[in-house]
Amino acid sequence: MDWSGVHDLANCSEQQFHTLVNPLGEMAKLSYTSTFGSYFEPGKRNASVVGWTRGLSANPQVGMRALLFLDQPRGRGVVAFRGTDLDQTQPSGQADACADHRLSGKAGVAPAFCKNFDNATLDYVSRAAEFVQKVNSKYPEVELLFTGHSLGAALAFVTASSTSSRSYPVAPAVAFSSPSWLDPLRQHGGRVPSSAATYKRFYAIADWYDPVQGEAIA
Repeated sequence: MDWSGVHDLANCSEQQFHTLVNPLGEMAKLSYTSTFGSYFEPGKRNASVVGWTRGLSANPQVGMRALLFLDQPRGRGVVAFRGTDLDQTQPSGQADACADHRLSGKAGVAPAFCKNFDNATLDYVSRAAEFVQKVNSKYPEVELLFTGHSLGAALAFVTASSTSSRSYPVAPAVAFSSPSWLDPLRQHGGRVPSSAATYKRFYAIADWYDPVQGEAIA
């Protein structure tokens, strides 16, 4: 079974919307609470969402984090990328701040603590791509959807842009409060997908007043 339900997400009923989106929101939340950092809850280390099992994970002490959720009876999987750890007093938040600085493409001097991390650690886009390669190698039969929040949302869209599905040139992505992701995609040599390719495949969900996504739209 594929992710064909994503195609109608913008025009579906409220019940259909929540049936698809609510589990993704829970997965995005677990990408924070199940991985190392300021939001880590040891009791949630192996937690999952009803109807889904946990698969591979990327969970270093610092750097890009991601979780795989599997619905193997229906041949579906979700990769959830963690967003920014805002506690910059700890290495986890510092590395995220440095990665955010790189991905934003904005002028200005990076925080001084960025010198404490090597380039590979701060290259979240490449680490995300490597994780997806591992997932595809282990579960070639699984059709992936990408999600995440904030920084994790940007990684979701960048990665989906470089991941084809069985029937479409890009994998589906439904993510929350996304900053701009086109510049990070270009920085890593990715091809910006056409509007036709992403139409009804990419959904960025946020509150109307969300400042992160509002800046991206602007």
